[in-house]
Amino acid sequence: MGIEYKALDELSKYGLTEIQAKVYHVLTRLGKTSSTNIAKKLRVHRSEVYRVLRELEEKGIVTEHKGRPILFTPASPEEALKILLQEQLKKYEYLKQNLPKLVDWLDSQKLVNRPSVLLIDDDESIRKTIASTLKMSGFDVDTASDGSEALKKSRLRHYNLALVDIRLPDIEGTKLLKMLKMENRELKEIIITGYPSLKNAIEAINEGADAYIIKPFKLQELLAIMKKKLAE
Repeated sequence: MGIEYKALDELSKYGLTEIQAKVYHVLTRLGKTSSTNIAKKLRVHRSEVYRVLRELEEKGIVTEHKGRPILFTPASPEEALKILLQEQLKKYEYLKQNLPKLVDWLDSQKLVNRPSVLLIDDDESIRKTIASTLKMSGFDVDTASDGSEALKKSRLRHYNLALVDIRLPDIEGTKLLKMLKMENRELKEIIITGYPSLKNAIEAINEGADAYIIKPFKLQELLAIMKKKLAE
């Protein structure tokens, strides 16, 4: 019996499900027979066996004979294997032709579904550290070193969220908040500040910031705030 089930495993490698392989195997042993007889051997319901036999018929490795009762005969193992191999070759050719397109499509979908973030900070080391963490956490990240660069990028692309340093070389972060919001009303904005005064916090919220975070901060804390604001 062990040898027989090893043969079933081999058949399964060529595109048959486990139940299809078992039904075909029993049919080769019984010869021309009915779904009822096969069902008795396998101890499953006759309707399940009949469904599987029709699937095997569609593949071309079982023949149905009209009459009462309906009887089935199997193709020879050599013919069945040949049919299954041809089926696998067709699948291989299809994949060879379409896999590159599928990979490109999946990559494009991955980018589309990732929240887009514009990180604005004049400190290059901070930009690199935060951007790297955000990318590894599933965000699509662009960076800008000042307000002018940030505005140019926001006019060319839609962002879901902006991280804005409160002190930039060419403009106050709180003023930039308003300007970015004019480009994209749905943009979520988080102010990054190293000056944790009540005045700064009130000004940031009044200018439209959805949240603010104080330097130095843990990156996990920033991620939690970002995910919360994006979910709102």
